[in-house]
Amino acid sequence: MPTLFRPEIRDGDSWGAVYQSIGDWRPLIRYIFDKEGLECGPIGPCTPGTNAVFQAGNRIIKIFAPGESGMDSASDFQTERFGLRRANGLGIAAPRLYAAGQVDDRYRFRYLIMERVDGKALGSVGHTFSDAQKTRIGRQLRRITEKLNTGCEAFNEVKVVERALGCKRWQDFPDSFTGERLRFLRNYPLNQKDLVYVHGDLNPDNLLVGERLTVIDFADAVLAPACYEEAVVACELFGCEGPYMRGYFGDYDGAALAQRCLEGLLLHNFGANILRDNLGNVSELTGLDVLRERLSGWIQAEKE
Repeated sequence: MPTLFRPEIRDGDSWGAVYQSIGDWRPLIRYIFDKEGLECGPIGPCTPGTNAVFQAGNRIIKIFAPGESGMDSASDFQTERFGLRRANGLGIAAPRLYAAGQVDDRYRFRYLIMERVDGKALGSVGHTFSDAQKTRIGRQLRRITEKLNTGCEAFNEVKVVERALGCKRWQDFPDSFTGERLRFLRNYPLNQKDLVYVHGDLNPDNLLVGERLTVIDFADAVLAPACYEEAVVACELFGCEGPYMRGYFGDYDGAALAQRCLEGLLLHNFGANILRDNLGNVSELTGLDVLRERLSGWIQAEKE
């Protein structure tokens, strides 16, 4: 077939210059929809991310960055495809997956075609909700994660403890903290029976509020202990805000939940970022006991 995507991609910067350009992508998008036997409606922009994502009528197409961009998106494609299929099969509120495949044009492009979900990101509307609405959202999400955070077969090659040991995002934390964190991870009692499917990135942009509460973007999913999910839900999604937390965790013990969050954050690929964004100056975190106290104080203050 003739080359449909013409721009040159040689690194991350060249990818960043074109990944939102509707004009550059339109011929390839139309070809993919025709290949899949799907109607391609008017093509429009979506919230920018790492990959090329566009609205096409009542569907969304996500085209993953090729290897020439310097990004290894093959695993992301595999992970998100698995997550959507699993969520659809479990009856979880997530976009319906219509098609998944790849096309060899100027570059090898992997793609997903999904349902476009009507709804607004929790991060953009949450501030308008009453306490009762927030509690209700917490309960709805709990019902979702109770189905989601269950055992399943391996779907990517990520080993959470090994990845956490090599994570570079903790480099600006005090040496005393870093040393304790590494010792904690090396001695973490992880058993196969403790591993469940976790979304891994339940942030305020990945939860849509509409006719139903919908989870999107499964590309960061891994097999991990449930605390991996709980830490993000408590600290990143809900900011430990009492009404949300009561809806999700029920009548929780602040100290016990702080320990769960500590473990989840130390394991999490973006745990360091979550702590920077929510606890401020990480130079004050001189050890795990200090972090545990900060988390416990934050959780307890919001609970009251």
